[in-house]
Amino acid sequence: MISLATTTADVSFASPVWETVRFRRAKEKKGWALLGIPQQVYPLVALRLFELQAKLINRHEAEGFTNLLFEAPPSVAAKLACAFPAPPGCDVLKVAESGDRILSGKAAKSAKAIAQRPDPSDTSAVA
Repeated sequence: MISLATTTADVSFASPVWETVRFRRAKEKKGWALLGIPQQVYPLVALRLFELQAKLINRHEAEGFTNLLFEAPPSVAAKLACAFPAPPGCDVLKVAESGDRILSGKAAKSAKAIAQRPDPSDTSAVA
């Protein structure tokens, strides 16, 4: 039997399996949303979020993908914002220069803030 720890080492962020994953602030509840997780890697994502002390709020599955709503420590949210682009039509998040938290308000307008990548298919974000 293959353990999740063994499988985690085999999955690379360079793999096309991660191309559908998007990260944003939750819209109707406090927390974060990780969208478009392929069901084949969902167990790895769930395990890693658990290890990082994230609290699962809701999970929705549709058409081979899983969407998660969760609460997470600021440093975890910042790392996810740097790793995954914003969904189409959503504002990009701004991360502190130190990479330890997501900024809001005036701090998000700082020249030193690190911007989350926009969705590659979102033409309004490119313009």
